[in-house]
Amino acid sequence: MLFRSDFDVHLTSLINIAGFKASLGLDVAADYDVVDPLLTMRADRLTSEATVALAAVSDLSQRLEGAGDESEAQSIQVELTAAQERLHAATSGLATVVQLLDRRDIAAAEYKQVLIHATGRVTTDVLDVAVATGLVRQAWNSGTAWLFDHVPQMLFNVFMFLLIVFAFRLLSRIVARIMTRAIRSHDTKVPEILKELGVRIVANMVFLLGILIGLSQLGIHVGPVLAGLGVAGFIVGFALQDTLSNFAAGMMILVYQPFDVGDVIEAAGVTGQVKQMSLVSTTILTFDHERLVVPNRQVWSGVIRNKTSEPRRRVDLTFEIGRRDQVARAEAIFADIMNQHPLVLDDPPPEIRVNDLSEASVDFLVRPWVNTPDYWTVYWEITRLITDRFAVEGIAVPAPRREVHLTESSGVSTAGA
Repeated sequence: MLFRSDFDVHLTSLINIAGFKASLGLDVAADYDVVDPLLTMRADRLTSEATVALAAVSDLSQRLEGAGDESEAQSIQVELTAAQERLHAATSGLATVVQLLDRRDIAAAEYKQVLIHATGRVTTDVLDVAVATGLVRQAWNSGTAWLFDHVPQMLFNVFMFLLIVFAFRLLSRIVARIMTRAIRSHDTKVPEILKELGVRIVANMVFLLGILIGLSQLGIHVGPVLAGLGVAGFIVGFALQDTLSNFAAGMMILVYQPFDVGDVIEAAGVTGQVKQMSLVSTTILTFDHERLVVPNRQVWSGVIRNKTSEPRRRVDLTFEIGRRDQVARAEAIFADIMNQHPLVLDDPPPEIRVNDLSEASVDFLVRPWVNTPDYWTVYWEITRLITDRFAVEGIAVPAPRREVHLTESSGVSTAGA
């Protein structure tokens, strides 16, 4: 390195001497005939050394990032330091030679391009059209070479990623179907909600496994990705507290099983049939066919009435007859209608009770027992049959009584009224 520095100093001295001689009016053509080839030769050599050193620095830097242990990393670091010193020496000498070439008006655009590329420092030389054009051409060539070297592999990796994701997506659906058939083929007491949730979780886990394998095919390390997802999940958890509370309520519903898919429930001020349930919400179809998505937190925080969980239900009906009608005859009509109705159960037997006595009517409670699916059918048919039978038997349903009180106001008498 000392020889190179002395050589550059020697070239500088020769050009300075020639310039001094030229200022005295002496002929310096012979001097420049000697110096100019030396400058060009020196610039070519330093350009080669800088290019080789730059390649070595890039290669050693990549090896250092992938070093397996500390001893290997230290050995690579020593080589990297030596390569960086060689690069610095070559670029320093090349910068001196380029200045000398400019003094001699010798084309140095190619050397300036190498100098900018090797040092990474953009100088005023980039304003030179030849330098700028050369840099653009060099970048274009480098980019084109990189594309030809890497794009086919990248396209193949992307294709493999999509193929793996598609294959695991298809596999997740197959697994879901197999699990669904296996569960349905065995007479288990597991609720439908838990069955659907289990199938969905397993299918999603298979699909997630496919995504992770696909990411590894793209060269993405899965470990940092999972760690990042964990941190992101922790942060998102604070922002989604309501969702987490719905999730907790969904877990409680799964554990205690107050209802199942297909049950008719009354919860959160809504009455309808449960069509679907996830860990955050319950989908209820009302009787007028409105699909309502109710957060599980609202479902679990209130009273849940399951109207179809039991195999039998009691139908509660109330009827009024006039005070002048015979109570025994009305009881006989109630009993006859319920005994003849095919959907009314004999065990437990229907209940017929006098519930209340008012000034104008006698109130009856009629309570037949039915199978749960027949509840509304019996409710409507019994009501219609008793109403028709009362009309035939001449039993009158008392009209509601209303009292009207007239008061005297502002000195106006209501006697005439």
